[in-house]
Amino acid sequence: MKFFATSVVTLMILLSISFSCSTKKQSDAQAQNEMKMKTENKLNISADMLATAKDLSCGMDLTKYAIADTAVYKGQIYGFCSTYCKDKFKENPEAALAKLESGEAGTTEN
Repeated sequence: MKFFATSVVTLMILLSISFSCSTKKQSDAQAQNEMKMKTENKLNISADMLATAKDLSCGMDLTKYAIADTAVYKGQIYGFCSTYCKDKFKENPEAALAKLESGEAGTTEN
């Protein structure tokens, strides 16, 4: 009986590990598909169309790298390297612009 209980517990542990690994693989595949879609669907926008040449969240130079997303704030278009950076900007755009004016743009915590 003890052997049976130990076997059942071991089997349950192995199944849970197997399930979590397959879920991780699915998540990785989903992330890769999302990145592929983003690179295939690049925005048709150049850095000279933006209010700044830097991503205001992370400081990435948008003249050297692809612009993945944009946000319009007070009639100006701001570019970002990712949707994550755009979302960080949208949380508090005034703080990001204040850092831009003080020369600290791109130094926010992510």
